[in-house]
Amino acid sequence: MKIQLLGIIACLFLWSCTSDEISNNQSEHFVKLFGTSALQESGEVEQTSDDGYVFVGTTIGSNGDKDVLLVKVDRFGNEMWQKSFGDTLDQIGSSIEINADGGYIIAGTHINRSGEEDVFMVRTDGSGNTIWSDTIGDNQFNQSAVDVKVNTSGNFVITGYTTAPRAPQDSLNPDDVKASNPAGTKDIYFAEISSTGTLIRNAAYGVNTDDYGTGIQVKNNGNGYILVGTSPGSKVTLGGDNILILNTNGVGDVIAVESYGGPNNDVAGSIHKNPGGNYSIVGTVLGDDGIKDVNLIVLPGESANDIFNPITNTIIETSESIEALSIVRLNSGSYGVVGSKLVTSTNTKDAIYLKLTFDGQLENEVNLGGSGQENATSIKATSDGGAILLTTSGYEGNDMIGLIRTDADGNLN
Repeated sequence: MKIQLLGIIACLFLWSCTSDEISNNQSEHFVKLFGTSALQESGEVEQTSDDGYVFVGTTIGSNGDKDVLLVKVDRFGNEMWQKSFGDTLDQIGSSIEINADGGYIIAGTHINRSGEEDVFMVRTDGSGNTIWSDTIGDNQFNQSAVDVKVNTSGNFVITGYTTAPRAPQDSLNPDDVKASNPAGTKDIYFAEISSTGTLIRNAAYGVNTDDYGTGIQVKNNGNGYILVGTSPGSKVTLGGDNILILNTNGVGDVIAVESYGGPNNDVAGSIHKNPGGNYSIVGTVLGDDGIKDVNLIVLPGESANDIFNPITNTIIETSESIEALSIVRLNSGSYGVVGSKLVTSTNTKDAIYLKLTFDGQLENEVNLGGSGQENATSIKATSDGGAILLTTSGYEGNDMIGLIRTDADGNLN
């Protein structure tokens, strides 16, 4: 089934409708677009305690540079407020987490005019007002953040990538005599930042080629982290790029590491901590037929051996290539997965929603597309059993941020 996004939007201005423009009789299932006549990119969405939503992304600032965008909406998707963060250079907003005080922590990337990258972080109060913002990095090497979580100490942990050199003894593959990472090659990056914005510790993991992190979760016992990423050649029995899973202690030292995938290139998406204490991971695997399929991995827990003994490790084969980016455990016990699907007849991409059973069987598939290129970057379960999706949506030659509220099957009923 395909839902034409642009044909069902009842109200579209330079920014989405405000809450006083539509009555409370409005449906709680909706599609809203946010942005101006320029480039916008979606990051991550969360449901807030008032049953509304907050999301982060990237927009074009007044100087033509990229700024981090933070938007709060009510339960109908109507904008309550929006903030932007940045300077005269480029800032990318990738991930958001709700803090214990009701405020928000945002992680992304700061890019200077020479193309050098640093981690960019912003902490705000519940109204989006800045408490602090800072860059984390150095003047020699690149660091970028794509996912952020709050740990049990109230500090912030991130993953992404770094290009700083790494010594051979820090390799994830002790059999690789070339495991030292030369400057300029990417490694999976981990950092812990205090609640006041001070870097506490950081670490890098990888082999002697490009590796990068895509997701992080705090362990249920609070003493360590589960990270996922993509790593070429991290396991000799697999070919190409692999989906990499790391189990670390509380200071980021690796306890165990495992790779998943097939003989071709495989790419990690995200990791979700499920109710009950296990972890679901989604990624993309390239089949021998050249079509990209979805890989669902469910780990039973967080002990060192758990990453070697998945409850589920299933490939969901499709007729057209799907790139899976985000996963959530729905209230029903099924999984919701989003990303993009290649439409070969038009050579375009639609945002895609997949509903999977607990063991990875396809229950429902919904294409969420318009006339342009679409991509869904984040999905979260809602308190009433539905789902909230964040997309980058093409509209009249521009990219806008789409916020889509569906039922558990991906429908807009």
